[in-house]
Amino acid sequence: MKKQYEKQLDIGYYSSVDEHIFNLFSSEDLNSIDNLRIPSLIKFNLASKFDTKFISTIPDIWDFFYSGNKIYLNFDCFDLYEKKILKFFLVFFIQVNTPSGLSSKFNAFKYAIKYFKNNKLDFNFNNFEILLNDLAKMDKNGFYYHLKFLVKLLFLEDFSGFNIDKEYELDFLERPKSFNSKLYYQEYEDRIDYPLKTALLHKDLKCKAPLIEPNLRRNLGKWST
Repeated sequence: MKKQYEKQLDIGYYSSVDEHIFNLFSSEDLNSIDNLRIPSLIKFNLASKFDTKFISTIPDIWDFFYSGNKIYLNFDCFDLYEKKILKFFLVFFIQVNTPSGLSSKFNAFKYAIKYFKNNKLDFNFNNFEILLNDLAKMDKNGFYYHLKFLVKLLFLEDFSGFNIDKEYELDFLERPKSFNSKLYYQEYEDRIDYPLKTALLHKDLKCKAPLIEPNLRRNLGKWST
C-alpha cells in the first residue's frame, strides 16, 4: 500500500518576540505545567507489525509511521511551557485512542494558542468557552471537539483557571452544526476513568521494559521536563 504523508496544517502560527510579550499563562499555570509528568517513552498498544511501536517524547520532533501514514510533528514553534502542555495533551490522548489523530490535535492546540495571543486572552476556562463558541459558529467541528477534550483534561489536572465545579458547563456549549459522530463519540470520556488509565499506562511501560529495544529501554522510568 502506498504510504501517505500526514503534514501539519499551515495555519500561520510561528513564534515571534512580539507574541511572547503577552503572558498567556499565569504563575499558577506555570507551576501546574512544571508539575506535569510525561513518560519519556510511549507504546502504541494497537500498532500493527508495519507501524512504529514506540516513540520518545523528549525530542521536539515526533516522526513515525502509523496506519499507512507518516506522521511528523514539529514542536519548535512553541515556547517551553506551551510545548510541555501540548506533549502532555497528546500523550494523554494516545492512552485512550490510536496515535493516528495526533496531527489534528496538534493543529487544534496551535490554533488555540494563536487565538489567545492574538486576542490577548489568558489561558482559562472562560476564554476557552469563547473560543469553543466561535469554533461552533464557524462550524469547525474538528478543532471544536479536539479542544473540548483538552479542556476536560485541564479540569482533571486542576489548572487554576479551570474550577471543576464549572465542568458541567461544557455540556451546554453551542456545538457545530455539521455533526460528526466519529469526533463526537471519540472525544467523550468518563473523567473518572482517566486516573486509572494513566496509572495503567505507567505500569504497562515498566512491565514491558524487557521487550523494548535496548537503545530505547535506557530512557524508561525517566520523565521529560
